[in-house]
Amino acid sequence: MFKRKWILGLVIVVVLLAGYGLLRARAAVQTMTPQYVTDQAQIGDVVVIVSGTAHLEPENRRSVMPGVSGDVSSILVAEGDRVEVGESLVVLTNEDLQFQHERNLLDLQSARLSLRDMLGIGPNDPLPADLMTATTMSLPSGGRIQNLQVSEQDKVTPGMLIAEVIDDTRAHLRIRVTPTEAGWVEVGDEATVYFHQFTGTYPGEVTEVDPEPVPEDQTAMGSVTVLVDNPAGLLTPGHTADINLANGRIRRRGEVVDPPSTRIFADIGGTVESLFVREGRLVREGGPLLTLSSPSFSVALNQQLVRIRGAEMAVDRSRSNLEALVVTAPIAGEVSQLTAKEGDAASPGTPVLTISDYGSMSITIEVDELDISPLEIGHQARVTPEALPQVHMIGEATSIARVATIQGGVAAYPVKVVVTPHQDVRDGMSANVKIEVQRRSGVLVIPAEAVITADDESTVRVVTEDGVETRTVETGLSDGARTEILSGLEAGEEVVIASVSRDMFPMFGPRMR
Repeated sequence: MFKRKWILGLVIVVVLLAGYGLLRARAAVQTMTPQYVTDQAQIGDVVVIVSGTAHLEPENRRSVMPGVSGDVSSILVAEGDRVEVGESLVVLTNEDLQFQHERNLLDLQSARLSLRDMLGIGPNDPLPADLMTATTMSLPSGGRIQNLQVSEQDKVTPGMLIAEVIDDTRAHLRIRVTPTEAGWVEVGDEATVYFHQFTGTYPGEVTEVDPEPVPEDQTAMGSVTVLVDNPAGLLTPGHTADINLANGRIRRRGEVVDPPSTRIFADIGGTVESLFVREGRLVREGGPLLTLSSPSFSVALNQQLVRIRGAEMAVDRSRSNLEALVVTAPIAGEVSQLTAKEGDAASPGTPVLTISDYGSMSITIEVDELDISPLEIGHQARVTPEALPQVHMIGEATSIARVATIQGGVAAYPVKVVVTPHQDVRDGMSANVKIEVQRRSGVLVIPAEAVITADDESTVRVVTEDGVETRTVETGLSDGARTEILSGLEAGEEVVIASVSRDMFPMFGPRMR
């Protein structure tokens, strides 16, 4: 019984002591003096910087791949060599490509010869300037039109005689000579001609010498033909003349003979749409004779032109393939890596080497979506390699991605910065990038944590002689550490950063009020 009373008394004492301690603690809390951590509003700068870390690489690096397949027969460069645009790097061989090109050339030649055959043009004769006018027949020689067989709207069949052209603008005189005398004369020799029906002498030119087939028979007679201008057409077959040849060693009487004529036949059939000559008129070689309307010929001509164009394209393609067997440098720079060796099989899509231009390097950092808006192409950047902290390279932002990369639910935008590299900087080095996107200099600033924003209104707590008052302010730019104050605060005024108690936080120093 006594033991129970003792235990009960002990419990009562403990309870009374606990209650007393609780009352003492509550009283202490109620008597603590509030204190404030403050800072002064002052003139300074606000600089907004976006930053990131990535690896430096050449701005222009190209993996060089052949345009066609082949075996590597020779490599003309080594790693570390400097190359220029268009310089030959690797040579491939491919016999199938060479065979294909030669076959394409033959196909093209065959198509062109078929066209000439359609037009009735020899293999070495020039093609008409406009092939679609190929149905216009031209005059094969100059002279006078004779024996014209057609009129406009007449039907013409292939092989039909159209007309004859007789060259009577020059008179052809023929004399008989012995084989010995024929040996004294050559084509092109000058002659003197006196016509019995006209007065005066005329110059002539030897155009043909025919000594007859049996020169040892001194009784056999050959012939010499002399040409004399006959522009007025007055000299006709039957007129005679005395001809002096071989510096007077040959004097003979000659006679004007029929001039040579050219018979013109139709190569294709059709209807005569236009006739450009008349009977007896003088014409020039190459001039138009007539135009035929021949739908079937036009279709065949177009088909042949299409075939030629296809053959030309095939030749161009196979020629390009042969040229692609020599792999050339697409950019100027240094051969940074060789991935092929002689004897390897190379194909499009597989690099044979890599060229890097180390004259300009780039680094791409990821910028958070909250920081991307003020960033613009052309903003200056400071790049510091981690391995070379004493090196600071100045570059600029050259591209800003429009599409974000999402990592862990956070959107970030790749930003490329280009710099001129320091001589000690190497490909692949990690570097820190800082890009200044906004700056306010000489403005009123306070610590960013002193600004309280709620419901689109910003306030600060200002320390006055009467205590602490809450004041509405207009803020400007903020870099996360300092905030620009546009109105509502003066330089030198103290603003509250945080409320604390000296008893609870005795470590706060002189800026605690």
